Formats: sequence, C-alpha cells, structure tokens
Amino acid sequence: MKTLFSLRLLILFALGLPSSRGSISAAEHPGAWVEVRSPHFTVASNAGEKEARRIAAQFEAIRAAFRNAFPELRVDAGKPMSVLALADADSMKEFLPDFWAAKDGVRPAGLFLGSFDKNYAVLRLDANGTGENPFHSLYHEYTHAILRVNFRKLPLWLNEGLADYYGNAILEENGIELGRVSRAELGVLQHTPLIPVATLMKVDQGSPLYNENSPASLFYAESWGLVHFLLTDPEAAKNKLLAKYFKLFEETDDAEEAGHQAFGDLKNLEERLQRYARQPNFRGDLLKSKASLSDKNLAARKLSRAEGLTLRADFLQHSGHSREARPLLKEALELEPKLAAAHACAGYDDYLTLDLDGSEKEFSEATKLDPSDFRAFFYLAEIAYLRKGYTAQNTLQVIAHLEKTAQLNPDFAPAYGFLSLAYLQRSDTRFKALDAALKANWLEPTGLAYVADTGNAYMMLGRKEEAHAVSTRLDKAAITPQERYTAREFARRLARHEEFAAKKQAQALESGGVAIMEEETPPDSPHLQPASGPEFLAGAQLAAAVEIKTAEGEVEEAECEDSRSVRMKFAAPEGTLLLAAPDAAKITYWGKRQDSMSAADGCSQWKGRKASVIYKVVPAEGKPGEILSIEFFR
Repeated sequence: MKTLFSLRLLILFALGLPSSRGSISAAEHPGAWVEVRSPHFTVASNAGEKEARRIAAQFEAIRAAFRNAFPELRVDAGKPMSVLALADADSMKEFLPDFWAAKDGVRPAGLFLGSFDKNYAVLRLDANGTGENPFHSLYHEYTHAILRVNFRKLPLWLNEGLADYYGNAILEENGIELGRVSRAELGVLQHTPLIPVATLMKVDQGSPLYNENSPASLFYAESWGLVHFLLTDPEAAKNKLLAKYFKLFEETDDAEEAGHQAFGDLKNLEERLQRYARQPNFRGDLLKSKASLSDKNLAARKLSRAEGLTLRADFLQHSGHSREARPLLKEALELEPKLAAAHACAGYDDYLTLDLDGSEKEFSEATKLDPSDFRAFFYLAEIAYLRKGYTAQNTLQVIAHLEKTAQLNPDFAPAYGFLSLAYLQRSDTRFKALDAALKANWLEPTGLAYVADTGNAYMMLGRKEEAHAVSTRLDKAAITPQERYTAREFARRLARHEEFAAKKQAQALESGGVAIMEEETPPDSPHLQPASGPEFLAGAQLAAAVEIKTAEGEVEEAECEDSRSVRMKFAAPEGTLLLAAPDAAKITYWGKRQDSMSAADGCSQWKGRKASVIYKVVPAEGKPGEILSIEFFR
C-alpha cells in the first residue's frame, strides 16, 4: 500500500473531494451536524445536508462500480463504514490534532482509518487534493479493503495494480468512469526500462523494488500498466487473461508459475506491455458504470450537539486520542444522559483502561438504550471472559453475548473467532466450534489466527490429519512476526495435545482400557483480528486495546524479581524497551529457530544476549510490555 502510516491506521495524505458548489466555510456551518444514511454508508457532515447527500451518493457509486467489476466478490466489510465529510481545515484539525501539532507539518486532505469494530473515511470538502485525481487514494485503499476480505493473499503486483487501476476512477454526474489512464505512471513506463515481468511477479513487501526509497514508482507504474493492459486490451480482455491468472494462482500459489501458464512467454508479455504503453489512445475512457440512488434511499436527520460531541469522541478514541475524547463524552452525557452512543463510547474508554466494572456498566446501559449495537454485546463478551474466564456458567454468558453479536451483525468475523474458542470449552457446544472458525476465516481470510482457530477445532474434535494440515498451512503462510508467533504457538499446542493423547491412551491400556486422565483443557485465548488491515493480534485477549509488536536488539538488564516473574530492559533500534512477564515459564523460548526451554534456566543469564522479542503492548501508561516470546541469537 502506498500511503501507510502506523499506529494501526491507514493515512491517506493526498485525498480530497472538491465540492461541486465551491468551497464551504466553517462560518456558514457553525458546528451543526447532519447525518445521511445510504444503503451501505453513514455520512456525517458539518457542511450541510446537500453536501452529505452528495458524498453518500458518490460512495455508493464507487461501491456499485466494484460490484459491477467483481460480481463474484464481497464488497462490504463486516463492520460499519462511517464517512466524515468535514467543511474545512478547522474542522479537520479537531479530528486530527496530531497533524497540526508541528508548525510545518503535513495537513492531510483526508484519511482512511480501519479499526477493529468500524471503518472511517474522513474528507475535507474544501480541499482539491493533489495529482490527476483527488479521489485516487481513497479508491486505492478501498480496493485493498475489498481484496482483503476476499483473498488470503495476492501477488503484490496484482494487489497494487488493481488498487491503482480502480484508484483512477472518476465520478461524474451520470455515473463513474473506470480505467482512466494515469499520465504520471504512463510517463514512467514510457521513459524507464521495465522490470522484467518474471521479476515483477515475484516482488514482495521485502523487495527493494517495493521500498518507497528505491524505484517503487516503477513497480507501481508497471503493476498498474499490466493490469490496465489485461483489462482493456481487446485481445487480452477477450481471452480473459486476468481471470485465468487469478484461477491459476489460487491453484499453484506461485505468482510466476501462474504467469507462465496464463500468459505464456513472459518476455513476450513484457514487449507487448511496452508497445501498449506507447500507443496514442487508450480504451479506458470508455468504461463506465452507473449507479442510481434516489432520495428515498438517503435518510437524513440533524444531529444534536451531544451526538456531534459523541461522533468526534468516537473517532478520537479509535485514532489513539482517548484522553482528548473524555471531556467530550462527559459533556455529551450531561446534555443527553440517555444517549446510547455516548454510553458505548464511555464503555470503550473504560475498557481501554481495564476498568471492567465501569466498562460493563456503560455497555450494559448502551444495549438497553440501543439493542441493535452489536459492538456493545461483543465487548460485554470480552469483559465476561476477562473477569472469570471459561467457568461453566460464565462460558454460557460469553456465548450468549457473542451469539447476539453474530445475530445483529452476521459478517463480523471476530465474533465467530471468539465463539469458536468459547464453544470448545463445553462438550455440548464443541460441535459448533469448527463452523464458527471457518466462518471467521471466510469473512477475513487475511487473518492467520482464524486459521489457527480452525486448527484448534480440528484438534479438539480428534481430526488429527486436518489439524496437521492447518499447522503446515500456518507455517508456510506466516510472514509477519505476529503471524510467525501464531504459527509457532499452534505447533506447540498441537504437539502438547498429541503428547496428552498418547499418555491418555497408554494409561487406558494399563488400566484395562479405561482412561483415567481428565479431559485436556481446550485453548482459551481469543484470537482476534482488527480488520484495519494487515496487522494481527495473535492470541490477544484485549482485541481492540492491545497491539503485539516485535523488536530485535540486546538485553541490557534482566531481573528475576521472584521465582517466576521477570523484568528486563531491551535495547532496540527504536529505543530502550521496558518489558516484563509475570511467569517466565509461560514465555515461548526459541534458540536457533527451535523450541528450547534451556534459555529459561535463569533470566540472570540473559544480559548481553542478542535476541528477537515479541511482546504485547500494555495500554496503561508507564506499564511494561508483556513478553510473549524470545528468540536468542547466541
């Protein structure tokens, strides 16, 4: 993705939707908010109802274009999509304070934020954006979002090429124009020697060709050009070459081999692409997709001041500014004590600070005031789990909250991932676990933890071969530190399960065929993925509040505070990290890429050793990160 900014959100710096009626000043709209709901989006704006309706219609138009282009794909994520159409820079500053903190800082025209339980698009209506198409960044990232809910992985050239191709869509009064040529990228193709197509198809995120500080522009330009050629060249379109490549990649899981089978001689394809880039006219201008939307499909209403304050507070919470959100929530609840959204936000704030009593109270009130809020029921399930774990009665409560979540939002993957583990805890619900895990994996195929959940179900249902197949799949697919952690932990859990089963069988034989060992405890840590993107919270119990990170460096200090707990200072490139673990025996230790507990003999021996550490970020200020895994290099 071109414009990625961490802190678990995707920032789009070059985005703007220019008003069809000229600029709108804040003075004309002094803080008044209006909400317009279309079939698939909710638009909130302080620029008036007419602008809100226009933006809603435009978002529906681009969604319809994707639906027409990919009728077999899902084009909606399983979470709400909220669009904030802001009048001007002053309005944007209230939502994105960080960008105005520095005197000469970047002033974004908009951003796309993907969070655990909802997505946001924030647009500044008085900005014209930069480049040929001010809509480009939004459509680029929207394409990625669609691809993420349909494919576990795609070759990078295809992922970025499709995103750039549809990123160049142009909205018009009577519809949407697709396939417009990017003059900037076309210029790169016409004046720069191409990357060999065979090489292009093998580029991944670690390649220097994808690095923004090297010839990434050529990679993006050629990826876009190849997709444009495959979709609009008459012969390529007639032979459905791109569709063939999709199918062959799914079968082979090899980007280059799929290219050879679908396109034939890749050198010949490269020459055809060069000729295509130098032609004077392109067919892309003729591709249009119209979307009709009448006023009856757009429900509009004015928001109260309390609702406007809650709207802003909710966004600030999801963008890492909970402290700034608190006074807004306090005022909102003083103005409207029965505002369900404000209680839900207050519950989320307490959840982030681990105030489970306060969080449960607020979310419970939110469900009474608005029984349709699936997120409140989901967090009540998490709170119940965090309070008492999987005791017999509490498991029933967790399951009830999660089943209510799934009933209200059948496409919310985390509910099914969590349910799969909750179902495993009881013999009378265990048969449901596999279906729940498979549903989560289908809804969010990029999440390896949901794959692990299917493995947990196979394992506990006694389906050994399928469980091993899942372990192999995890090991092969794991790329990021979080994914590698997920794969390793599942492999360890599977090995322990088989050891347990072998002992149980041996004891049964010794006792005359009667098993005397109690049933193995099922896995109990919810594997939940924030759908904001590629980041994954493997094994996280605080799905929305916790990040898992990795760092390489050297142990500066290590203290064994008692017989079990450990604290250490870890020197990493980003600075010295304070890390801890309440029980050193529960850390996953690795030495020379093999599971090894020898490194845990004594933390006093860690000082001066180089290592890679996977740790869980604790949201409370000043608290050390929790060590999950250590791999010592020497």
